[in-house]
Amino acid sequence: MSGALGGSVIFPLNSVESQIENIFWYFNGSSVITIESQEPEDKVIVNPRHKTRVSLLDRSYYLKLDNLRKNDSGSYSVEIHHPGQKVSTQKYTLQVYAHLSKPKISQEKQSSENGTCITNLTCSIEQEDKNVTYSWVFVGQETNEFHNGSVLPMPSELVKQNMTFKCVARNPVSNSSSDPITARELCGGAVGELPYYVYLLAGIIAVTLVLPM
Repeated sequence: MSGALGGSVIFPLNSVESQIENIFWYFNGSSVITIESQEPEDKVIVNPRHKTRVSLLDRSYYLKLDNLRKNDSGSYSVEIHHPGQKVSTQKYTLQVYAHLSKPKISQEKQSSENGTCITNLTCSIEQEDKNVTYSWVFVGQETNEFHNGSVLPMPSELVKQNMTFKCVARNPVSNSSSDPITARELCGGAVGELPYYVYLLAGIIAVTLVLPM
């Protein structure tokens, strides 16, 4: 099970028999809440450490945990005691994740080879967390990932087409996208183009040739 930092999570139960004597909820082996079936109302005993954050959903006996914290990650279990010493159990594993901040794109020092731009881009978030995955998508085509992984070797095709793209970071409770970036911005011009000063010089020479002496 996954939960978002500051959010809530509900631990469901399989179908519960009508005849119940006691229910015991545990976190990492320590008691969280105990329910003793009595008439006219159940007696509920809550561990003081969890008193402000745990509750039961009506008569379902589902456990709800609010205002999740990182240290709520761990193992949960429940024991349901029925008449005749019959006991049923369920176990859960909870992992609490923070909502991801906006990822940033950093660029390795670029070089060129035979007029081809060579560079790598790296996508990262400030507070790295467990189970974060990265992918790269074109702007306007977010459902189609063209590369998976935090590092993107810049292919010359992107530069030629001057594509605009962004990085997407995901974890089990959230996803976040970087600011868009255009491939040509990274390489200072499209692959195969001459530097701007070559065109400027050619323009000056052309104007000089047509002007009367």
